[in-house]
Amino acid sequence: MEEKRSLNYFLQKAENIANTFVMAINGAFFTVRKPGQAPTASQIENAKLNVAQARYTYIDSINGLLDEIELNIEGLTFSAFEQAHKHLISIAIELTHQANRAISTGHQSKAAAMLGKNAHGAMGLLVQKKLAQVELVATDMGGQKWREPQHLVKLIVQRLAQPMEN
Repeated sequence: MEEKRSLNYFLQKAENIANTFVMAINGAFFTVRKPGQAPTASQIENAKLNVAQARYTYIDSINGLLDEIELNIEGLTFSAFEQAHKHLISIAIELTHQANRAISTGHQSKAAAMLGKNAHGAMGLLVQKKLAQVELVATDMGGQKWREPQHLVKLIVQRLAQPMEN
């Protein structure tokens, strides 16, 4: 007989899945968008294929996580499960579009695009920090923007996996 999993297990797993997806997107971006180098069309397409592969891995992992939740948490309703699933998949699609746009245009963040090479000193350090990752924003069902998509993924799973209170 399999051991029942705790809420913390599901939350940590959800966060890890989302972190891996975000890191894969950043990796795909920086393989083609190195400072001072213009990528070829085939390099851009390969980076987009890497993002697509990361999305498929994310979706597969999320589906596995939701299956585990379904087996371990009593009282789940189909509508809550379906809504969480749709939202988690829509996040993947949204982040994929943002990543592909950044790969195509070369602008990973608004700060980097605006300041570019003109930032020095403390401002330069802030720009370098922004240059270290693609600016990804996930939107929740209420329209609120989340600058750290992994936190939204974790919240969606938390709301689904918490025991139903009567």
